[in-house]
Amino acid sequence: MHVITQPYKRPRNAAEDNYQVTLEKEFDLVSAVKKSGKDIDLSEFLSAHPSGKARIWAVGISRPALRAWEKISIGDLVLFYGDGAVYAYGTVSARVHWPQNNAIWPSGNDWDHIYSLSEFVTLSEGQRLAYQALRNLTDKLDVYSVGCRDIDSFGTTKDELIRYVTHDGPRYGESTTRPGIPTGITQ
Repeated sequence: MHVITQPYKRPRNAAEDNYQVTLEKEFDLVSAVKKSGKDIDLSEFLSAHPSGKARIWAVGISRPALRAWEKISIGDLVLFYGDGAVYAYGTVSARVHWPQNNAIWPSGNDWDHIYSLSEFVTLSEGQRLAYQALRNLTDKLDVYSVGCRDIDSFGTTKDELIRYVTHDGPRYGESTTRPGIPTGITQ
């Protein structure tokens, strides 16, 4: 099992916010693929999401993103962070390869490697984990590209890490040096 660390600094202009298009609500991926006229294998996606709709995200085509893509598996935990806080998380439920996909998100291009999410949660303003607290758990965070590492490297389980993100860790705006890293989670 992996933890996917997904940086995304939300833009001030809502018209350019990829998050609003495919994470705030379910996106109809099946219809988008049909409209594109491309023959994309959606069997894994439809198995996880029979309606053809789900919350989706993608990794780019940079070397670090492609290295992460090769490791991403169904059941992995994804943590979305930006602007100093972890603001959402979910579980990978399917992967889709759509070569030269420029049809979904308003910003960026070549979003070839799409993953869908189940159990997706957006944390409210006051409940967001401080980004520095996440950095204290692992020094391998990159603010420019997706990361993928074994959950064992965090010294915890998926459930304990979710509890840390949602309850036990320092909230954005609080001191990140206070005691409170739960038993079982190591720095």
